[in-house]
Amino acid sequence: MTKKDRSRVWVRWTGEALIIVASVFIAIYLEGVADDSARSDDAHAAMVQLLSELRADQEDLRAVREQQLTLRDAYDDLLGWFAEPERLPGDSVQAALDEIAFLNRTMYPRRGTWRALTSSDQLTWVTDRSLVTRLANFYESTNARLEYAGRDYDFNVNDVLRGVATRAWDSYRLRSSAAGNDHLPELREQLRYLRLAWNEYYVDLLDDYGAELRTLIRDLETYLAATNT
Repeated sequence: MTKKDRSRVWVRWTGEALIIVASVFIAIYLEGVADDSARSDDAHAAMVQLLSELRADQEDLRAVREQQLTLRDAYDDLLGWFAEPERLPGDSVQAALDEIAFLNRTMYPRRGTWRALTSSDQLTWVTDRSLVTRLANFYESTNARLEYAGRDYDFNVNDVLRGVATRAWDSYRLRSSAAGNDHLPELREQLRYLRLAWNEYYVDLLDDYGAELRTLIRDLETYLAATNT
């Protein structure tokens, strides 16, 4: 093999080696692009699921708020009846007390998809960082405050209905009279407390939550529409 032939062989080998190296780098790059695309698609799908849960929470909110307004009527009826304890409509009072005791529905928003998002790296693939910040504040602050208020509300209702309400109403039914029943005025004050400090406060809290929820749903819808490829 002449010197010229050897030179041609080296040139060919060098060219083939460069092609192989370039092919490897291109394959790695394309694999990275495909992986990034898959991760972005997964994050988008998770955000779609998050939107679905928020919409379901919105439906629950309407039902909870409506129930609380119904209970407000029950509180008002009881306060009126206990203002004239000598003429208590026994069956109606019992029905209203049972309604407050057993139908005090409170709001516990869904958190499953949010927990899945925060336990993975999917939030890093959400390009609207301000949206991520608002979602974090909503789930970690707004929802937490609402859940805490709901638990406290439930506790106070149970405390009144199982305590003074039981003592006052059992005493009334045994005597069939309000005479000598010192617990009835106390019960009326406790019901007034639940009506003003909790029922009214909780409905206001639901309204604030609902306003923030509507805004977040709108922003999430806008983001998903803009990134839907």
